[in-house]
Amino acid sequence: MRPYIICHMMASIDGRIDCEMTEHIGGNEYYDALAQLNCDSNLSGRVTMQMHYALSEPFVATDSTPIGRSAFYKAVDSDKGYNIALDSKGRLRWPDTAEDEQPLLVITSEKAPNAYLETLRKQQISWIAVGKEEVDLERAVEMLNEQFGVKRLAVVGGGHINGAFLKAGLLDEVSVVVGAGIDGRKGMTAVFDGIDDPSFPTTTLKLNSVERIGEQSVWMRYAFHTAQAWDKIFPQSDKVNHSKVTFHNRYGITLVADLYVPKQAEGKMAAIAISGPFGAVKEQAAGLYAQTLAERGFLTIAFDPSYTGESSGEPRYVASPDINTEDFCAAVDYLSTRADVDPERIGILGICGWGGMALNAAAIDTRIKATVTSTMYDMSRVTANGYFDSMDADARYELRKQLNAQRTEDYKNGSYALAGGVPDTLPDDAPQFFKDYHAYYKTPRGYHKRSLNSNGGWNKTSSLSFLNMPILSYSDEIRSAVFVIHGEQAHSRYFSEDAFKKLKGDNKELLIIPGANHTDLYDNLEKIPFDKIESFFNDYLK
Repeated sequence: MRPYIICHMMASIDGRIDCEMTEHIGGNEYYDALAQLNCDSNLSGRVTMQMHYALSEPFVATDSTPIGRSAFYKAVDSDKGYNIALDSKGRLRWPDTAEDEQPLLVITSEKAPNAYLETLRKQQISWIAVGKEEVDLERAVEMLNEQFGVKRLAVVGGGHINGAFLKAGLLDEVSVVVGAGIDGRKGMTAVFDGIDDPSFPTTTLKLNSVERIGEQSVWMRYAFHTAQAWDKIFPQSDKVNHSKVTFHNRYGITLVADLYVPKQAEGKMAAIAISGPFGAVKEQAAGLYAQTLAERGFLTIAFDPSYTGESSGEPRYVASPDINTEDFCAAVDYLSTRADVDPERIGILGICGWGGMALNAAAIDTRIKATVTSTMYDMSRVTANGYFDSMDADARYELRKQLNAQRTEDYKNGSYALAGGVPDTLPDDAPQFFKDYHAYYKTPRGYHKRSLNSNGGWNKTSSLSFLNMPILSYSDEIRSAVFVIHGEQAHSRYFSEDAFKKLKGDNKELLIIPGANHTDLYDNLEKIPFDKIESFFNDYLK
């Protein structure tokens, strides 16, 4: 989860932001407007910080060995927010005493020298190092929220930093104070600058307010259109209203979800919480399921599980049979307390590895009245036994040795090594289901920048807890309705068939989709049985 981010600037009427120039065309209007934005923290680029805060001479490392990993150091908890500097390579030197009441926080890339970050530590200056070559802005602002409590962030320049935030799609609002003056000089930096991609599309905005501020200046505030924020891999429906929501689980982790509500909906509705596949994000298959079921009359949420996507939790990219089951129960907490949801008509739907989590949630949470699993994995079974139950006790012991050795290495390094997602290229002899995963996660069909499977994958040690904690131990005690769906040609079909055999009661159903493979049930609208899913939820969420 990231802060709400506002770009706030003072400019001439021709959009230039040179500081010496803007001092001639305005008084305190810029700062008066900034105060009214109620941002707890401000972020500036290296050039701006060099002009106003940093020492004149750059930092020179005697040992330029980079940190080479994502990490952070928190020198102080601040209830007044932070004065944040973006310094990708670690070049700025700082006085021993900060000029502002807010403590300083420096964001660098993983190219920054260890020696630089150690110098900051000795000065009791907080820092974040994230991004291999340049600062990973998206992850950086998430860490500002998760580790430093930043809720509203003002990006206050310069133009290239503003442009980088715009290009990354991280801005929620633009606030511009236009002074009564013209710059006119060739080559002067504009409010948004530095995007050298000629195909970058024009960004249209929604005007929220205009007011006179001071004697001669105008303050304008613009919001980004909803379409600007649409980052799903499927088209947006005109039949439902979409918005972002958050809720928390019993472990204090904030989960971020996309909420889909049918247009012209009235009264208390049946609601469905959806997550999966394992290693995916809500902008992929879960969102497609959620939007489609909302078109059919249900209020739905597609959420990112703990430690992944836009949801919080550190370290990142960890799965847990306990916490991820709890994520479904936390979604039920949230839905149960909405004024437009009937708390007696709540269901869940889990895709792939989250199918097994959904069954585990249904076994523990009596508020769940109906559960659907689609192309289910039993993550504890596949972790402990391997694919097709090919591992024995000796193989498990070797896996435990390997994972625990990795724990030691991770602790020594102060970071968690990633196992890698779906590889960019596959060998010719790769199993067909690997090729199916590649066709989804590594192509425009299903790629998403926050998806673990599309990128760096889970932590190497993430699977440890699944070795000893079978998630379907009590699935035979589920009394509510369950609908299990799988593809006939899926390599994972045995997970659903064996799980179904353990279920009891005449309100349980298994459906095998002819000709479908595992990933067909991620996004193939010709294969996903939405009519039957709709009918099932209508029957049991009455």
